[in-house]
Amino acid sequence: MAASTADEPPNDGTARGPRRADGRGGVVGRAGVVERGGAGWRVGVGGLVSRAVRTLTSHRWLVVFCAANALGCGVVTVRYLASLDGALGPQGEVITGDFMHFYLGGRMILEGDGAALYDVAAQGETQARIVGPQYGKVHWYNYPPTFAVALAPLSALPYVWAFYVYDLLMAAAMAATLWMLRPLLPALGRYWGVTVLAVVFFHPIIRNIVGGQNTVLTVFLMTGVYVGLRTDRGVLAGVFLGLLLYKPQLVLLLGLILLVRGALRPVMVAGVVGMGHYLVGAVFCGASWPMTFLKFLAWFGPVEARLNRATHFSLLRVCEFSLPAAWAHVAAGVMMLAVLAIVIRFARQHAASEAGFAVSWALAITGAVLISPYAQYYDAGILVLPVLLGLDYVLQQGRDPSAKLRLLLVAGYVLYPIYEVSRAIQFQPLVLWPVLILIWLTGVLSGSGGSADTAGSDPPTTLWRSWLSVFRPAGAAPTTRVSR
Repeated sequence: MAASTADEPPNDGTARGPRRADGRGGVVGRAGVVERGGAGWRVGVGGLVSRAVRTLTSHRWLVVFCAANALGCGVVTVRYLASLDGALGPQGEVITGDFMHFYLGGRMILEGDGAALYDVAAQGETQARIVGPQYGKVHWYNYPPTFAVALAPLSALPYVWAFYVYDLLMAAAMAATLWMLRPLLPALGRYWGVTVLAVVFFHPIIRNIVGGQNTVLTVFLMTGVYVGLRTDRGVLAGVFLGLLLYKPQLVLLLGLILLVRGALRPVMVAGVVGMGHYLVGAVFCGASWPMTFLKFLAWFGPVEARLNRATHFSLLRVCEFSLPAAWAHVAAGVMMLAVLAIVIRFARQHAASEAGFAVSWALAITGAVLISPYAQYYDAGILVLPVLLGLDYVLQQGRDPSAKLRLLLVAGYVLYPIYEVSRAIQFQPLVLWPVLILIWLTGVLSGSGGSADTAGSDPPTTLWRSWLSVFRPAGAAPTTRVSR
């Protein structure tokens, strides 16, 4: 490792002076770094890279970048929304695929066809009435009935106007998310303006808001669960968790973590809300809708996976896409069990009233995304929540985020479109971001991640140790606990 002698300036890669022996078999170079075994030049280069990363991620440069990014996204958004004049675009594509199946589900409820909501032929006929029979594909509605019921009023509007209103609702959900989070992010609150710009104009977030998707709604509901838990309002947390059942694959792990923590009230309330989901579906689609829905998913799942597996970034889908069939499910199962073990390992480390609970919940959200059988590229927007929670905690501890952590967050932010190369390389690189976030959060909870004075300065050693400590029995070695 690099070090500075007592009479030399700090090792920041900028000091100048003659080379001289340091009395321990090494040589102090011109940058004040100890060189041994010919590795000093690498340390010096690393210092320069570290300093460059810190400079480019300073508050001043982040303001410039976020403002420019917001301006560019704003121009593109206005031009895109102004260009819409029907359900089909100039190239004959649907505006947009995801919103079409939302609109389709709502229209079937509105027209009294709820009993046929999961009938493949009925969905095709309804879409043909919306866009015309010349459009050759069907965008299947694949959510529980309550989501279609909620969208039924929008389906009474012309398609483009319904699309505009839906986008406004997603923008409102994002604004409400940030409003709920603001009191619980005291460290990031000092930089709230740039934080808001960075979050709202993160590619998958702004793309969701103006693209007719629903990841922003998912982030809003996950935030509501967190706020309810942190403020000791178990009923509120349970209501949000129950509403999140519109995407049940994300609720399973979060509910399990609450049970491990002994938080029974939110789980019970979520169960009551879940019963509400069933009753609403029974009213509009018939009492047997869960069986019809599962039968539809059994048909739809393989079809969707065959068409879109390359753009999924959950562990299961990535393994199915990249590995031989004989090994894919085995490898995915092992990795998913490892993620589950990690999340459970830290589930009880902090009381909900402690600042460190933010990191535990961030870890659970990241794990839920990785374990989910369905996580499309745009669902990467969910990861803004664990990043905000983890980063705010690091800053609350008075620690300076390490250059490597900064580089991880910047890379995940600007390289998001890399998901499009998956077919060319037969691998979805987007999966690396939640995996690295999981490792970072594990390090933070182990007392060794994300700051310049801990794992952030030497992650190959300390983060690896914290990673291995996850699988050590609870009584085998002490675990560092960090609280207020």
